[in-house]
Order: sequence, then C-alpha cells, then structure tokens
Amino acid sequence: MSGHEQLRMLLANQAEKLMKGEISFEDFQISLPCGIENSEDGDISELMDLIVHEPAVGGVFGTSKETSEKCRKRIWTLIEKLLSLESGSSYRMS
Repeated sequence: MSGHEQLRMLLANQAEKLMKGEISFEDFQISLPCGIENSEDGDISELMDLIVHEPAVGGVFGTSKETSEKCRKRIWTLIEKLLSLESGSSYRMS
C-alpha cells in the first residue's frame, strides 16, 4: 500500500470514529498529519472541508435539518470511498 493510500485509509478511519462519536474533534485533528486539508486529492480535501465546516442545525447561523443530513450523507459517502481505495479519486500522481 502506497503512502497516499495509507493517508486515505487513516483519514477514513479517523473520520469514521469521529462520526460515530468514538473520538472528539480535537483528537481527530491531532491524529492527522499537518496540512492534510490542503491535499491535492479531491476526496481528502472535500472530506476535510465537510468535517471542519459541518454546519450546526438551527439557530441564527445554523442550517436546516435537511441540509445537515445531506452534508452528513456526503461525509459517509466519502469515508466509504476512501476505505474502499477507489481509483476514481481526483488525485493525480505527478
């Protein structure tokens, strides 16, 4: 398994733990390499962006329950994609 594949698996595993409530957001961040959010891999970047900016439901600055659920579904879709090591990622080796 290449270093890039290992990074995808690490992110997917940690994101899964975060979404299941097994680790805190702080522990999630600490467990990942610095700069991962700037990855050239579109799946990694999108997953990190969705998790970091996951909208709160309700309130003045919150979002609707439907929008929040759509975001959470996309997060799970990306986790599953990273865990399966699909070759359809937008990452390109130079």
